[in-house]
Amino acid sequence: MARQYPLPPQPADPPAAPAPPGPPSRSLWRLRLWRKQVRAFALLAVLSILLFGGMEVLFSYREAIRNLSLNQGLLAREVSGALQAELGSIERHVRATASLPWELPGWLDDGDRRSEFQRILKLEPAVQELTHYDPQGRVMVHVSRNALSEVPGTEPAEFTPASRLRWPNGLPPEQGSIEYADGYEPQLLLVTPDPRMGAGVTVARVNLRTVARHLAPVLHNPTLEAYAVDSRGVVVLHADTTLMLAQRTAPQPTGPAPTPSAEATPSSDGPSGRDASARPGLDGQPVLASRFALPALGWQLVIEQPRNLALAPVYSTLLRTGVVILLAVAGAIVAAMVVVGRVSQPIRELHQGAQALSEGQLGTRITLHSNDELEDLAAQFNVMAANLQELYRDMSGKIAERTRDLELANRHKSEFLTNMSHELRTPLNSIIGFSDVLREEMFGPLNERQREYAHDIHASGEHLLSLINDVLDLSKIEAGHMELNLSQVEVAELVHHTAAMMRERCTRGGLTLKLMLEEAPDTWAADARRVKQILLNLLGNAVKFTPQGGTITIEVGSNEDEGLWMTVSDTGVGIAPEHQAMVFEEFRQVGDDILRKSEGTGLGLPLVRRLVRLHGGDVRLHSVVGEGTTFRFNLPRLPDDEEGR
Repeated sequence: MARQYPLPPQPADPPAAPAPPGPPSRSLWRLRLWRKQVRAFALLAVLSILLFGGMEVLFSYREAIRNLSLNQGLLAREVSGALQAELGSIERHVRATASLPWELPGWLDDGDRRSEFQRILKLEPAVQELTHYDPQGRVMVHVSRNALSEVPGTEPAEFTPASRLRWPNGLPPEQGSIEYADGYEPQLLLVTPDPRMGAGVTVARVNLRTVARHLAPVLHNPTLEAYAVDSRGVVVLHADTTLMLAQRTAPQPTGPAPTPSAEATPSSDGPSGRDASARPGLDGQPVLASRFALPALGWQLVIEQPRNLALAPVYSTLLRTGVVILLAVAGAIVAAMVVVGRVSQPIRELHQGAQALSEGQLGTRITLHSNDELEDLAAQFNVMAANLQELYRDMSGKIAERTRDLELANRHKSEFLTNMSHELRTPLNSIIGFSDVLREEMFGPLNERQREYAHDIHASGEHLLSLINDVLDLSKIEAGHMELNLSQVEVAELVHHTAAMMRERCTRGGLTLKLMLEEAPDTWAADARRVKQILLNLLGNAVKFTPQGGTITIEVGSNEDEGLWMTVSDTGVGIAPEHQAMVFEEFRQVGDDILRKSEGTGLGLPLVRRLVRLHGGDVRLHSVVGEGTTFRFNLPRLPDDEEGR
């Protein structure tokens, strides 16, 4: 029997509501509405005064922020210049070394380059390592403060295998990229190509902690604090080097990206960025911060000041202006409470009535005496609620009547299927049995034509019995009466047995049947009879639509996502993309004449999908016209309590 869906409970008929009062007099209605508008305009006047005072305070605040931004910009120029001087000195030494005539034979060799690198380490305390790479990305000379220098052509001992890989696409590291030695020591990579084409590059690894100590007097002063972050927002330069070692992430700013600073763009006269904005500082305390871009390194320079300190001059202005505004605001609040209280009360009642109606309380009625449009709206609401109540009562009766009709039709269908199962199976089994007797020539020999007729009778009977079984199975699934008989199934044995049942048909049709069971699990929890039925339907479908000389393949495997999966592939006529969605519809056969003329009623594939989904899996189809079709279905691993059922 089909599933039954109970009707929602019908509300009891409420007592007849009194007729809503008619709208009040138009003149009185308009007069009171006008008074409300007057009060609103009076409140608007008070708000205008507040707005004027607020704008005065806002202008004072913006002026203070502008002055703060100017001071932060000056500090940003100073920090940027100091950083440029520190890194520029390193780049000049490296560039001078790279410009020597290394390509002239007999003049300079890798030993001389190593000596030059060691000289740079003495001159520049911030340089941690110097490495020269050939054009193929191989290390030629490497000098480090913490390790022995490497000889030409060898690979540095302290380099991990990952760091010795050739550069992708033959390109060196990006200028300004950050690496963390031992996982915590930040180092800046300065890449200097040799001036001669194809001569390689020199990479200087600069210890940013040393740079931060050199710039500490500039980065931190009693009122302002400066630090730099990389593209990920990680602090890479700070007077407190512990923040650099901890790879502290700075709070992400909001708003537009900062403007590049002067040191990154020589044509500018000074660093520029957006005005200071409020946000949490590195210690979580509120600050006012500005940020400036250093595009040459891909960094951002952040200048911040504690908010209380930055806004100290503004607070006195706010206090003086606030006293003046406070009295006006107090009066406005009192007026607003009166006006809003009177206006919002009927609106709240309308809201409560609408909410009750949405919850199914169709007997709800709203009574308002506001003498304005809201009272008229409440009257219209009551009319709408009464209409909905009447409509619901009528629809509930119709739904109950239709439900009874559907239950009766479903009962008749069940009775018909039961009778059909008995009335059709009995003569069919007799026909099939007598045809077997004739085929076995138990009552005498048959000639060739008689044997052929007996075979046709037997095949037609078996086909018709299969169709009846498919119809009954679909009906059971739709009614929810089909249950799986789960057990541990020998997968390979089941597939071999199913293939043996179809092998004679394949041979008769000139087809090759292949089995690929190398990845199949030993056992799986499933209904063996239904799985065999799924495979037989898919194999029968493949045999019908594969021309002579074709191949049908069964492949079985398992994985974590799908569980047990099986595919049935053929080299048949294929199914057009626009028809693939229809093949799982009941009583549908799509495609060319070879498909439409084939035997069957279009129940095989719909039954396959129903049986697979009954196991908790699904069926997928891939087909190319003229090349063949593949059906793939999966049976998920069932919980332990279901496997034993």
